[in-house]
Amino acid sequence: MAREFDAILKEMAACIDGIWQPTIIGPNYWSMDELCEEWLKARGYSIRPPYKFPNKIKKLDDLIILFYSLYTKRFPGKIAYVKDEKEERKTASRFVKSRMESGSLDRNTAMQECGEIIKTVFEDLDRFNFTVPITFGIFGQKSMSWVTNVAVDIMNEKINRYRHIEGQKYADKVMAERAKTHKPGWTEEELDEAIKNLEEKGNG
Repeated sequence: MAREFDAILKEMAACIDGIWQPTIIGPNYWSMDELCEEWLKARGYSIRPPYKFPNKIKKLDDLIILFYSLYTKRFPGKIAYVKDEKEERKTASRFVKSRMESGSLDRNTAMQECGEIIKTVFEDLDRFNFTVPITFGIFGQKSMSWVTNVAVDIMNEKINRYRHIEGQKYADKVMAERAKTHKPGWTEEELDEAIKNLEEKGNG
């Protein structure tokens, strides 16, 4: 049976006090993690370890790890179909090569782009209308190259949307600043300069 709630809370309070005390080795967050986990379990919650995947893709295996980490996060409790490791590395290699060829990218940049494509698939899964469970093989190109193409289109949509929003913010800022120092109305030179700045901001 779990410890009494009061006992856990008292230990958590003592742990918090300890975290704020300066020490040579720094705060002990691990103990707090364990106590929080014990508290939540006692309250009936189920706990999963944090998902860990590489922020920067350094090798082909990182792409595979990223895929399965995101798969587990998106489909908790569902078992992913895993092919032979050698086959999945071949798939990852074709994936990276296709991005290098499509955009004249160096290998490192292509690998980062592949990572973003994998994230995009899971973030916008409904846009792909998959009719069967997905595997890492969807990035193997050939007959599945449409997956990469759709993901890239979605990424470009997000970039354009971001540019539009940032351009609008910049336009509002320019208007607000000008209103403080200018009379209503624009000269032709001022309009040309403002349009030029907006275009540069939108393409940045």
